[in-house]
Amino acid sequence: MSFNVDIDEADVAVLNQNLNKSKELFASISKSLGTISNKSVNASRNIKPILEDVNKLSDNKRQVERGLNILQEVSESARIINNYESILNQSIELIGLNQYVDTLNRAKSLLKNLKGKFKRFRGIINNFENTVDQSDLKLQTFYQSLIHQPASELLNSNSKLSDIKGIIALYQQQEDNVSHIYRDYCRIRSSIIIENLRSLKVASEPQERPANVQYEKGSNGIAKFVDRFIEQIKQESILSQHLEVSNDHLVTIGDKALDDLINNSLLPSMSQFFNFKNNMKVLNNDTLLLEMIENLLRLKDSLVNVIGASGVETYDYKLGTFIKGYHEIFQEYFKLIEHRLSLPTANLQNDGIIVELISKIRRITEYKYSLLTLISYYKLGDWLSTKPPFKFINVYTSVIPNLNNDSSPEYLLSSFLSDTIDAIMINIEIGLNSPSASSSASLTHGKKSAQGFTLIKYLDIVETIVNHAPSLHSSLGSQGLERLSKLKNRFLKYFLDDWNHASYIIIRDMTQITASQAHTMTGSNQGGGGGGGPNSPRPSTTSTIISTASVSKHLNNKEKEQVKEMFKNFNEAFEEALRNYEKYNITDPQLKNYLGNEIKKLIGNTYFKLYDTFGNSDFTKNKSKYIKYDKVQFERLLSEKI
Repeated sequence: MSFNVDIDEADVAVLNQNLNKSKELFASISKSLGTISNKSVNASRNIKPILEDVNKLSDNKRQVERGLNILQEVSESARIINNYESILNQSIELIGLNQYVDTLNRAKSLLKNLKGKFKRFRGIINNFENTVDQSDLKLQTFYQSLIHQPASELLNSNSKLSDIKGIIALYQQQEDNVSHIYRDYCRIRSSIIIENLRSLKVASEPQERPANVQYEKGSNGIAKFVDRFIEQIKQESILSQHLEVSNDHLVTIGDKALDDLINNSLLPSMSQFFNFKNNMKVLNNDTLLLEMIENLLRLKDSLVNVIGASGVETYDYKLGTFIKGYHEIFQEYFKLIEHRLSLPTANLQNDGIIVELISKIRRITEYKYSLLTLISYYKLGDWLSTKPPFKFINVYTSVIPNLNNDSSPEYLLSSFLSDTIDAIMINIEIGLNSPSASSSASLTHGKKSAQGFTLIKYLDIVETIVNHAPSLHSSLGSQGLERLSKLKNRFLKYFLDDWNHASYIIIRDMTQITASQAHTMTGSNQGGGGGGGPNSPRPSTTSTIISTASVSKHLNNKEKEQVKEMFKNFNEAFEEALRNYEKYNITDPQLKNYLGNEIKKLIGNTYFKLYDTFGNSDFTKNKSKYIKYDKVQFERLLSEKI
């Protein structure tokens, strides 16, 4: 039987059939996927803990491996640490400084690295850190033991110098530690200087002496103290140069040593000893004071040359303050001079007091640096500014005008020394003119010529001491010597008073005769005119020139009597002057020669003028009665007697 089938329907039916089957298949797949999904979820739930455990195991494995590596590194580091400790625990002398320093540097570097890596191994780190610290301390102790040694010993050992430089270099690499190295260096080196000076300290301090015992120059130990101080600083300077230590540290060393001198050593003891409340004590110890000042100034100058001015600023200030406190000593010398020459027991005919006073002045000039420093605090003449004024100032002073307004210490010192000589001599002059001195039997009637002889004799002693004392002579200088000569001329005029009187008789009377003959006066009369009476002031005749050209040898009776009287009066005055001169009994050949020449120059020239003018005139028939000496006889007499 045949069926008629529609193709389209058949296709649809087939398509539907296929779709149904596909639905069934998709449903089955979906179901399967659901099952799979459920199983996957279940599997994930079951596997996740396992994966976590696996991850944990992997992480633990990595940690174990890292721990093993750390342990290995710790073990290796511990081995290195052990090697370092075995070296660092030994003495530096045995190991040698270079190896010790190199090992310490490596150990410090390793310690720094381990601190950041092995925090859990505190025991190892702490032990190693203690070892490094102890080694550092050992190195510092070794360094200090080296720099505690004398400079001379270090300078004679290249190995020690090298060791010190090596240690300094090590700490210079560690900028945070280098300061204490130099601090120790300055502290120890300065303490060595102080300790080396300690043995000289007591001998350098001023010591009490009996009042009648004069200080002997150089008996105090201050010069040795300063010499050693200077030598120590010089050695420290050389040592610093070898160690390449900067001058700033040398300055610190010097400053510390000077600070001990200022505050604990010499200056305090000097200030206590030289107490200006006791002026006589200062004067009795003046040369000791000046000697100590001289040496302390020398110390300053030497240190400036070695370490520079900046290194002695504090010392210079303190020393200057100390010195300034004693500049008033200059006035004390004038007080002493007046006191010594005004005592009732002072015998002005005994030259011992002159020697004593001028010798005291001479001794202080041996410390010229000290005097120049002290007097620099004065202005010219301030040492004479006292109330009441010193007695000699109102009588005489040999001061020469300061035309150049010189205010240098040298000029001031020369002026001061000349003033002391003036004070000595003029105070003696004042004493010789006093009633008690004039009544003394040793002073012939208080005559001016006798006083002049005493003064010029004493001044000759002063001149002798000046000429034999280079320090005093140079300190006086040309100005001082000129003032000394000026003072000498004053006393020479006193001494020549008798001879000047005899010469004056000739000048006066010859002038009168000349005036009566020519109504004119020739020549010059210092201090008075011709024709004065016998009591008129007498001029000095040392420079008087008598002109005889206008004097006629043909005399009238009045003039003849005048010539007779002139020869008579001259002979009396001359013989009296000669008798007085012979009483002086001059034993010093140089003084005798000097005074004799001055007398001959004065009286000889004058008498020769008289003799040449009237010796052959017709004033008398009995010339031998009036003319006792011709020129040859007169010259011979002067040579024998003067």
